[in-house]
Amino acid sequence: MTKAYWMVRLAALAAAMTVWQGCQYTGGQLQSRQQATQRWQIARADVKAQLAADQLELGRIDAAAAELDEALQLDPNNADLRLMQARVCLARGDNATALALLESLERDSGPLAEAHYLIGIVCQQRLQWSAAEEYFLSALEQSPREVAYLSAAVQARLQSGRIDQAWELLEQYKDDLGHTPAYFACVAECAESAGDWERASAAWRRVADAQDDPVVGERIALALYRAGKWSETATLIEQLISKHSIATNSVLHHVLAECLMELGELDKARDQLSMILKDSPRDAQAQWSLARVLAQMGESQGALRVAERALALEPENARIIELVATLAYDLGDYARAAALAQALARRETDNAVAQRLLSLMTADGEAR
Repeated sequence: MTKAYWMVRLAALAAAMTVWQGCQYTGGQLQSRQQATQRWQIARADVKAQLAADQLELGRIDAAAAELDEALQLDPNNADLRLMQARVCLARGDNATALALLESLERDSGPLAEAHYLIGIVCQQRLQWSAAEEYFLSALEQSPREVAYLSAAVQARLQSGRIDQAWELLEQYKDDLGHTPAYFACVAECAESAGDWERASAAWRRVADAQDDPVVGERIALALYRAGKWSETATLIEQLISKHSIATNSVLHHVLAECLMELGELDKARDQLSMILKDSPRDAQAQWSLARVLAQMGESQGALRVAERALALEPENARIIELVATLAYDLGDYARAAALAQALARRETDNAVAQRLLSLMTADGEAR
């Protein structure tokens, strides 16, 4: 072979190497570009997912679904996005689709705490409390520091009437979660179910320490009321009404009137009930309470008129029937008292007020 031949071969080889190196560099660039595009899509999906979560929290379900659809197009295999998709379906009331999504996710990814929790929610909405509890407990075992799972499992046991087992579950996770407001909310609800109103009010106060929420304030007030703490309840309700401008048709205004009655502050109780009735004239409960206040103030005729108005609104209400019958008897309208007492006794054979009135009228020879 001549020197010229080898020079040509070397030149050709050099050219080929240059082309190969160029192709290799171009392929590397392409791979890098694809990776960058993928990272960009995932980043955009994360942004869309956060927007969807924000919209869902605000109750804007359709807006959340739109953001989530875009996120899933960018990152279709993201398990967290599929979980959020199930949440959107649950928010829409589409339990069947949510359940199908969750079951498919479990098949693809294995057991997921959040998926089991959401399946439990579906079971709960179907009133399948035993199945709901199993899923909630499974979620809790996988994520023992997630207080939402504990709360759900406690609720499932309370709904099944197993208060002692609900307490046991709370005790089991006390070290992990006993510092959280949600844990104290569970304690409060267990105490309410057990009728331990003082413990309930104390637990709700621990929740209130972490969040200034009028709903929590109302739970404290109702627990105190049921514990017979009239003065403490009245003070708290007055503070809540002043701070949060609570509407007069709220239960708190009614409870405040009841506390004022128990404390013997009849003028204040009457004013409170009059305010309620000014805004809600067909509020039978407020009329019933006002009739009782007037009766305690010695205004029996006025009390009977108000009680009769309450009865016209709720003719089957046993408490109102008892009050009208008692007031009618006290005012000497024995026929009206007897008719109401007899009707009530037929409906409730063990009604103590009806039996007492009938016994009194029979003894006096007044019953017809």
